[in-house]
Amino acid sequence: MILVGCKKFLEIPLPKDRLVSDAVFTDDNSATSAIIGIYSDMMQTRKIHSFNSSLLTGLESDDLFYPATSVPSYVQFQTNGLVSDNTDIGTSWDQLYSYIYDANACMEGLEKSTGVTPIVKNQLLGEAKFIRAFNYFYLVNLFGDVPLITNTNYQSNSVIARSAKADIYKQIVTDLKDAQGLLPAGYATGERVRPNKWTATALLARTYLYNKDWENAAIQASLVISSGVYNPLPALKDVFLKTSNETIWQLMPVNGSYNTFIAALLVTVLKQMIDAESNGLARLYFQG
Repeated sequence: MILVGCKKFLEIPLPKDRLVSDAVFTDDNSATSAIIGIYSDMMQTRKIHSFNSSLLTGLESDDLFYPATSVPSYVQFQTNGLVSDNTDIGTSWDQLYSYIYDANACMEGLEKSTGVTPIVKNQLLGEAKFIRAFNYFYLVNLFGDVPLITNTNYQSNSVIARSAKADIYKQIVTDLKDAQGLLPAGYATGERVRPNKWTATALLARTYLYNKDWENAAIQASLVISSGVYNPLPALKDVFLKTSNETIWQLMPVNGSYNTFIAALLVTVLKQMIDAESNGLARLYFQG
């Protein structure tokens, strides 16, 4: 009864640091910011792409050895003794699906938008499809059969069953082929921090490769090589620099103290290894 006369008090304004979807896709700049925001989040500290995918898989494959046994989750990976409540597994799953949700939201917003110009709309749709394919590629390789979610309907998505790996790969291929047609051959930025047509083509080649479709893998890889965008190859000392001509796609660092958490960790450890090599302490940091 009290609420009947209180409509004014129930109309809570949007927080100043949040945008509703209708407002985000009204023009080129705000729509572009939505896509760039996904890349930015992917590079935050201890996210799947900036940290977990390298460290955790490295520990499980014995490529890496983590000496701090006080981290139970890392020990499980290192000893191949994973349990169902491992926090890093749950976190990685959640993060990958959050990026897929964001990509789906961007696609839905762009498709309904009348304010975003056609050229920018195609670019952003291509990027969103690439982002979805990229994250599903990690999901299917880390977890096998996973739920295939291509919209933002949380009610239906919350109860969706897992799809077969083959169906996930089909969606990845579809998204990447769409991205190939939507994305330009050139880069939107000088440091190649946003994908282009060849970025989608390279991931498509890898997708075919993982499915043992050797012929299509060779075709797509050859397209990237013959594009002329990545030649001549840089000198070895310049390969891993942000200006490297060999770079197909890279995420821009968002933390001022390091480029990636895993790089900061490994570079520090490698220096310690070199310093410790003379007295046999290198084994503390890496196996073998």
